[in-house]
Amino acid sequence: MISGIIVYWNTRKWPLRESGVPSGPISELLYPIDFRPYSFRRRTRISSKDVKTIVEMYQNGCSLTDVAKLVRRSKDRVRNELLRNGIEPRGRMTRARDSHSLKSAKPSARLHYGFCYFEGHIVKDPREYPTLKLIHHHWVNGKTVQGIRVELNRAKIPSRSCKRWSWAAVKSVVDRFKDKTVVLQKGEGV
Repeated sequence: MISGIIVYWNTRKWPLRESGVPSGPISELLYPIDFRPYSFRRRTRISSKDVKTIVEMYQNGCSLTDVAKLVRRSKDRVRNELLRNGIEPRGRMTRARDSHSLKSAKPSARLHYGFCYFEGHIVKDPREYPTLKLIHHHWVNGKTVQGIRVELNRAKIPSRSCKRWSWAAVKSVVDRFKDKTVVLQKGEGV
């Protein structure tokens, strides 16, 4: 079904009020000047097979987003179908808390570059620690932050986010050496 909007033009120039609205009557001397076609998108019904899939997946623990992507519908449509079938949508899930993470009581903030948590204790990260030692070596030998960054990118050593090293990332590591937040003695972290 194609419909459209008719755009009208007023042939008379009416003075504007302070609010910006013309002072003349609205219905006077309006002539059609354009027709802009548009169509209403017809809502397609969700098939009974899709409804069954929605209900099964949601009851098996999938989120509304996952179900919506699978059946290629919006989350609102999925939520409405669940309500029609007598299923109350779950509330937002909080972060998982298992007994191990509650016992370890580790903070949620990430540790400094080169270190990680293992069984609730801070240990050297085997992937990042050699790079931390290399940065420290360049810094002790007097290289600038920019020089260290260039060396790391030239050697194709990825940063923590698996991207090229940025000046700010190298600067934050070097600042921890300067502040003695991270101290390397004979190549070991203290």
